[in-house]
Amino acid sequence: MVEPLIHPRHITLVEETDNRTQFTIEPLYPGYGTTLGNSLRRILLSSLPGCAISAMAIPGVHHEFSTLKDIKEDVVDILLNLKQVRFRMEGEHEEPVPITLEFNGSGEILAKEFKTFAGIEVVTPLVHIATATSPDTEFNLVVYLTRGRGFLPVESREKEKLDIGTIAIDAIYSPVRHVALNLEHVRVGQMTNFDKIVLTVETDGSISPKDALIQSLDIFRDQISSLVFEDAQEHMKSSVEEPTHESGESQPQEKSDGGNNVQEEAALDAPKKKTKRSKKNAA
Repeated sequence: MVEPLIHPRHITLVEETDNRTQFTIEPLYPGYGTTLGNSLRRILLSSLPGCAISAMAIPGVHHEFSTLKDIKEDVVDILLNLKQVRFRMEGEHEEPVPITLEFNGSGEILAKEFKTFAGIEVVTPLVHIATATSPDTEFNLVVYLTRGRGFLPVESREKEKLDIGTIAIDAIYSPVRHVALNLEHVRVGQMTNFDKIVLTVETDGSISPKDALIQSLDIFRDQISSLVFEDAQEHMKSSVEEPTHESGESQPQEKSDGGNNVQEEAALDAPKKKTKRSKKNAA
């Protein structure tokens, strides 16, 4: 008798910090650690939804190769800094959501200066954006938040319509910053070559590592459950339709078939009767 494949036990949380958590999954059939571990790592890094800055606008700036008065950084540096700012946005928004930043005076301009409203939160308030070098500096900035999955570069959004003076930014939607995958061997009975997954997940703070792993497992399970051959789907549809078809049409066919059978039997008996009469006449 062939023994069934062993199933892993529940996921164990080993170590947890602010935005970094280590999980273990064991025991796994030999080789399944690589199969499942790489799949989960790929989903964590590329498929989770998130919020990111997709465009920005600064008064008087028309392209990213500009410089600003009384600002130490140029526009390119500001764009790179804005990519590090992470937001948490609740609900779905069809249009980009504008968020403003106003700073007067000199000093370091941080992400906490953004004016947010209900449903939007700056997760990384201490991220450096720019440095004002004069007490008379007036720095105004508008960023546009959108939701998406993974990484969406500017080159793939060529059809996107932006107002004059609005500069597009590569959108990093994935809330997962880093995923480390390590495989170890564990003992099951007399076998010592079963796999153990050690998965370390680090997020940007907009979502916890545990929630990120739960979402990844849901996506993985949903994708696997949809893998069915086309003929198997047709067979499933036909098996559902067959009962109604038989109840509606099979009974009339049985009656008509019965009538035809009677006529056929009568036609077969008719020649036999004629042959008996012909024998009597001959006698």
